[in-house]
Amino acid sequence: MIENEIKVSICMITYNHELFLKEAIESVLNQQVDFKIEFIIADDNSPDKTSDIVDSFTNHTNFSWIKYIKHSKNLGMMGNSIFALKRCTGKYIALCEGDDFWTDPLKLQKQVDFLEANDDYVSICSEVAVLDEIKNKQFLMKSEFGGKILYENVFSGIFFPTCTILYRNISDINLEWANTSQIGDLALLFELAKTKKNFYFLNYPTATYRIHEGGSFGHQAPILQLKKIEFFLGLSLLHYKEKEIVSLIKKRLLKTIYSIFLFGVYNNRDLEIEYKHKIKEFGIKMNYLYQIKILLLNVKAYKKHKKKLLA
Repeated sequence: MIENEIKVSICMITYNHELFLKEAIESVLNQQVDFKIEFIIADDNSPDKTSDIVDSFTNHTNFSWIKYIKHSKNLGMMGNSIFALKRCTGKYIALCEGDDFWTDPLKLQKQVDFLEANDDYVSICSEVAVLDEIKNKQFLMKSEFGGKILYENVFSGIFFPTCTILYRNISDINLEWANTSQIGDLALLFELAKTKKNFYFLNYPTATYRIHEGGSFGHQAPILQLKKIEFFLGLSLLHYKEKEIVSLIKKRLLKTIYSIFLFGVYNNRDLEIEYKHKIKEFGIKMNYLYQIKILLLNVKAYKKHKKKLLA
């Protein structure tokens, strides 16, 4: 390894996170590593005290990691993400938004060691703790899977907490196609999965994901989340051309449409009718048993989580 080579670029996008940013930055600067780091903080023209909070770390031992950029105009979440990721020069990239924080000081060291020893994996992530500022509660988002995750499962629906991810800095990753989707983390996972390398999942938390009123996704009603996922999957079908990937995305899109239809059955007659037509017009022929299986899965999820349906 070249002495001055950046091993990990940490990408932190932020906008009006002054209530949470200090904890986020501190959790990054307190990482214990034996390699070189750059810490890119991309401030999307926040009108709050973000700049002052960054400056408050001047005396921190690892302050030299920080490359702080404040935009003169607001780029939006996706625009800011694309901007920041293009400036990452490290062999690996780790993500932590300004309202989340890491809880394991050895997170990066463990994850880098794993990817260095396993060339057939493109990314490593973990379970996450959730801090719900709205409902004033904290809990562990326990996963039913772990270890090796096949890339196909990422297209099919497995999702990894963004603030836990470390991945290889691959030159042909393109997020521009998803600029209008507002779900940049899904776009990133799809771009990593298209390499057909697998993912590794640690069955313990390395970070905390925060839900709050100013958050971009987690605090939204389940039906709004589902419709955003539907829109994103539609964009994905326009972007990807490989037959296997298209087939996996179509199946996930059909599952999402069924979920929204089921929500309509229980809550909104107009939505039920709209998505009943979408199911009929969907351009993939699925056998009857598969359709029943999806519907039953969604009914089970509905009963278990009430209105929190499967994505």
